Amino acid sequence: MPITRLVSHERHCKNNTYSCPTCDVKLPLDSREWHEVFMHTRTTCVCSAELTHHALLNAHVRMECSKRMIQCSNLGCLLLTPAYRHTEHLRECGSVTIACPICIENVCRSAAVFHFEAMHGIQAEQLRSGVPLEDQVAALIAAGKVYDF
Repeated sequence: MPITRLVSHERHCKNNTYSCPTCDVKLPLDSREWHEVFMHTRTTCVCSAELTHHALLNAHVRMECSKRMIQCSNLGCLLLTPAYRHTEHLRECGSVTIACPICIENVCRSAAVFHFEAMHGIQAEQLRSGVPLEDQVAALIAAGKVYDF
């Protein structure tokens, strides 16, 4: 690179970049305001958690927030509950008795996976939470993957 071009490049960078005094990152001058807001402004989540900067908010809401909604993992339950109530819901929901859509036997929801494996040959991997149980069983019956003892 010719020296004149290098000098021109250095001058351009000096006039058009910003070096953040907080984190020492170099970025385009027009990104300064965005960087200050999203990287160095404290923010509060709806759950009242204080976050050191706005950039952490998405990860917090997805993984840690006590008010994030979680799908119930019990078979046949379609309910979404806030994280702070999820353990309580799992306990209550797991104790609910449901009728097996294949043999009509009453089964505790928390034991439904075991029932389907032992009584009907349906493996746990074939069943998904968050999908109506009747729909799943109907699809497995149609595919010939269910037997009745």
